[in-house]
Amino acid sequence: QLGVSLNDGIGHSEAQKKGLLDKKPWIMVAPMMSEKNSFLKEMKSKYGAVTIGFSGWAKSTKFNFGRRTDYSIPMSDHCDFDELVNMVVKSGAEKVYTIHGFVEEFAQHLRTLGISAQPLRENSLDDFI
Repeated sequence: QLGVSLNDGIGHSEAQKKGLLDKKPWIMVAPMMSEKNSFLKEMKSKYGAVTIGFSGWAKSTKFNFGRRTDYSIPMSDHCDFDELVNMVVKSGAEKVYTIHGFVEEFAQHLRTLGISAQPLRENSLDDFI
């Protein structure tokens, strides 16, 4: 979609078996993971992997998205931070409950705009690792 073909890619296990991870450069595309994740820790320590996170949250100067990754790029396949805020403001909602992702930070930002907002915490896989 963004002009980069991923058709010639192979999975992590196959790349590891072939010794391709020891040769650089390479790029691994994976879902967001916590810095506590053992797979991510191994990739960083064994292969010197550098992590780049893609999120609309990277655009917010009040939230350091980079604390979860080495670098961050403000790009998302859904609403970015400003679009989420704009949608909430335009909705005219009297009360907003934030779910999924950075629920505390987003609710706090909405409260600074005078919007009554409360985070709803949900468990994620990272809570059990």
